[in-house]
Amino acid sequence: MASKSRTIGYVIVGLASVGLLGFGTGGLSTGGRTIGSVGDIDITRTDYINTLQQTIARAEQQFGTPISFPQALSLDLDMIARNQLISQTALEDEAQQRGLSVGDERIRDAILAQPAFQLTPGEFDRERYRIELRRQGLSEADYEDGLRLDRARTLLQAAVSSGIAETDVYGEVIAGYLGETRDVMWVTLTEADLIDPLPSPTDDELTAWFEANAEALTEPERKRISYAWVTPDMLADEVELDEDSLRDLYDSRIDQFVQPERRLVERLVFPDMASAEAAAQSIGSGEAEFETIVEERGITLSDIDLGDVALADLDAAGESVFATEPGEVTEPIETDLGPALFRVNAILDGQEITFEDARPDLREELAISRARRLIEDSRDGIDDLLVGGGTLEDVAAETDMILGQIDYDPTVSEDIASYEAFREAAALLTESDFPEPIEMEDGGLFALRLDETVPPRLPDIEEVMPQVTEGWRQDALLEALEARAETVAQALEAGEDTALGDLTVDTQDAQPRQGFIDGTPPTMIQTIFETELGETATLPAEDSLIVLRIDAINEAATDDEETSARIEALATQGAQAISDDILTYFTQYVVTNADRSINEAAVNSVHSDFSANVR
Repeated sequence: MASKSRTIGYVIVGLASVGLLGFGTGGLSTGGRTIGSVGDIDITRTDYINTLQQTIARAEQQFGTPISFPQALSLDLDMIARNQLISQTALEDEAQQRGLSVGDERIRDAILAQPAFQLTPGEFDRERYRIELRRQGLSEADYEDGLRLDRARTLLQAAVSSGIAETDVYGEVIAGYLGETRDVMWVTLTEADLIDPLPSPTDDELTAWFEANAEALTEPERKRISYAWVTPDMLADEVELDEDSLRDLYDSRIDQFVQPERRLVERLVFPDMASAEAAAQSIGSGEAEFETIVEERGITLSDIDLGDVALADLDAAGESVFATEPGEVTEPIETDLGPALFRVNAILDGQEITFEDARPDLREELAISRARRLIEDSRDGIDDLLVGGGTLEDVAAETDMILGQIDYDPTVSEDIASYEAFREAAALLTESDFPEPIEMEDGGLFALRLDETVPPRLPDIEEVMPQVTEGWRQDALLEALEARAETVAQALEAGEDTALGDLTVDTQDAQPRQGFIDGTPPTMIQTIFETELGETATLPAEDSLIVLRIDAINEAATDDEETSARIEALATQGAQAISDDILTYFTQYVVTNADRSINEAAVNSVHSDFSANVR
């Protein structure tokens, strides 16, 4: 089988592929280190590790939090990476079978263009190229093969997905749909608009409502649980702290409480003083902006951002930088990295929180910390009591733990049930379980005992009378509003707007499909565009009903410049969507019919190494 690596596409971003600067030269080989193959092309361990790294990195960016390798496996990120590799390799094998390839000159140009192989922009460095490949464990031949396969796959994908003609019909239909507007008028009916006030419910009516809604009023099955617990907060006030401990904690955090004046600074380093002085002169004369100089260097402002720095952080440049006003740029300053210009973006005033001001927070923090240690130290004793046959009542009597009881179901979330550790333990608790100390998220401990399982129970009507009364009232109000709305709708459909009397009528002309109307429910716009011309519709709002009528349907303008541009853009998007679908179906066909194999033992070996070394 032919062996290749895609490391370039995954790790260095631009380290795309190389070769042709010395065809056939030797180097490190990844041969034999595979996790599988598709057709005649191997999927190497390096391929898989790099793809998995990228997949996890994308997920971390999406979720905004680091993802451990076990979490990555639980999210099936390994399968996503593997399927991506299989699809890519299948297309490369298909391109190879069809004789698609690119010439040596194309490969050479691609190598020369890679910034990773350049000392300065546009200047390829042969030694840097060799070192980068060695660092990635690649030979030049492997690298070239990977690049050639990648380019051939790109040719195949372009051939499959290209040639889809754009059509204005698609754009016109979508633009017409999106651009249509409607004139609407509506009446919002509330309890105040009822002709007759709501009557008070009779006992029979309340009983009937109670019986009709018995299922909703029934309490779920619950576990009656006795527990003993202790948390750091419970012990914090009893912890004795000496002044020296508080002072030591303050001193250890002095950088947090006492901060010198700081600056938000950017530093742009130059290869020599002449370049730095020329840039400073251009900025000073107004010929160029600082941002322009940065862009000309091929970098971004984020690349040169030092964040907030103190005077001592800047060494010899400190005095000059701190004498510079916000928005200004310093003269060239010699630094350890070479001549540099510094731009000051803001001044951050120094601050000092005295020991006395910080003392309450320090005491709380230190007390909670010591309370956690006290609880941790007591765990073995609590465990011994329970193992020795002691009850929760005994533990509460002999330790700092407090006895309690709760009727628990998954809807309960107060007090001890606010802790996830308790909810997890309560969900699994059975009558055969013996109490044992379990740690809570804040360092507390608890132990549980299931006393009994309380079956579902329908409360007596007197217990839930407020709910019953309010439920009956809401239903009665809705029924009365619906009857009133029916009369209003008949008047609107007949065009008898004068029959609405004192009811407030609202109107909106040229209401767009993508808009909204303040004070109306989210379903208002959908209802407007689902209702035919001259017809009415009714929709519920908060403690009210809305009756609306469509007075005009306004077609989208098609002869203005904005709509023409939208039609063109939609036509392009439609053609691109069809192209993407064709490529997706083609890829699925190729993968389904490809001769492929995955060595699960090799994959598991990668996972083991990945977990231990990579993440």
